Amino acid sequence: MELTERNFEDYSSIRVTFSTGKLNCLKCKRELLVIHFSSKTDVNHDDLCLMNAMKLAASNIWFPEAIILDFRNLWYKWGDTMEFLFQSPYMACDTPLQKIFASQGGERILIKAVCSDKNREGLTSLIRDEMEEDLTQVLFESLDEAVNALEAELNK
Repeated sequence: MELTERNFEDYSSIRVTFSTGKLNCLKCKRELLVIHFSSKTDVNHDDLCLMNAMKLAASNIWFPEAIILDFRNLWYKWGDTMEFLFQSPYMACDTPLQKIFASQGGERILIKAVCSDKNREGLTSLIRDEMEEDLTQVLFESLDEAVNALEAELNK
């Protein structure tokens, strides 16, 4: 059999980087994960699939307390596939095996997003109209605002 080498760069031009940091939260045991996405053109379905895969991979490496999706350098106009990025990377823990992995982070985690002029209109429409979520609880203009919202919610 002949094999063809594959890499993510052949699939999508999206650039993904990761940062972690400590949250100001007494109950928090793990760090915040910030996933930075950037693109030169509007994202398409393939890009969104890669973005979701990177979110899942990062969540299973760092087991974050919460996630911020940093879209400030991402071009996005529309498409409800983006909704998957706002879903917790962990499933509900129902089976014994899932409960074992839950000790490493398997509970649902909070996800917030930071937008810019490159994507504000598309993300607003997605979150408000498709996901039917309160924009003021999900979408923020700066990383500091998103962190503050997460800390306030986690400290309740």
